[in-house]
Amino acid sequence: MMNQEQPQPKKESTSSVILKVILILISVLLVLVVGTWLGRTFAGDSLPEGPEIVPPPPPSDVPYAVANYYVNIRSGPGTEYPAYGVAAPWSSAEIIGVSSDREWWMVRLPTTISPDGTGWVSAEHVSAYNTDQVPVPEPYIEP
Repeated sequence: MMNQEQPQPKKESTSSVILKVILILISVLLVLVVGTWLGRTFAGDSLPEGPEIVPPPPPSDVPYAVANYYVNIRSGPGTEYPAYGVAAPWSSAEIIGVSSDREWWMVRLPTTISPDGTGWVSAEHVSAYNTDQVPVPEPYIEP
């Protein structure tokens, strides 16, 4: 019997394997970054509407909200209300009320932006602090 050698599979060079791993990692990172951006841009509320608004900084020890990303500030507690503009990520505003379903925060705005000095942000898109005693404003109490 003759000893026949089996053909050996071609081995990839180490640099080729490293390059493939790097390309896969870059692809995964790109998908995560784009997915996060799209998710935050198109999450729940509609696309950011209007000019950027900079609410006055809240006083210390009051309820306040911090925008997790670009957040519409609306004239009422719902997406059907028009937006005054957009709060930038990490901007904060004093919370002065909450909708009866606790899904919207009423925040203080300059009267140059809102005639009554208030606006509404979705609770889903902000982080809220010190909110245990926040009242439901009279006009928004459900019967």
